[in-house]
Amino acid sequence: MTDLICFEVNDWHKYPKYFDEWFGHRLHRHSGWKWMPDLDKFAKDNRLCVQTVVVDMAVSMMFTATREWAEKNIPELFEDKWHEDCVYGLGNIVPHEIYGMPSGAYFLDYEEKNFGAIEVMTDDDGNIETIWRVVDGKIIKEICDTKGQKEN
Repeated sequence: MTDLICFEVNDWHKYPKYFDEWFGHRLHRHSGWKWMPDLDKFAKDNRLCVQTVVVDMAVSMMFTATREWAEKNIPELFEDKWHEDCVYGLGNIVPHEIYGMPSGAYFLDYEEKNFGAIEVMTDDDGNIETIWRVVDGKIIKEICDTKGQKEN
């Protein structure tokens, strides 16, 4: 079984330097999701499962990756100052509920069908309203009901 790491970084407090480019200009809320195909390609190329969650004006990125990838690319995640703030799971169990995060925030299971990136937008109560994903290079918007299920 693959040794996994589940970690979260966000733009409302410090994050490892590796994410400067993503939080610098790519994830700027007024970019109109133009960054999403880049993040999706990056995630697929690196076999990462990424969910971004937007609540108000804050962006949070939830990663499920192999420990090997994280050690090679973001070794500072294993330093005490980052590990305590960012890492929610090590080993082979993916935590789905995260204390203090909106109900739409969770780590995706490490499966090939989840390689890539999705973005979830929540309402004021933390319920999933919209899921954005990239399909064939195009950004697709899925409207959800109040329980986060896709509407037909």
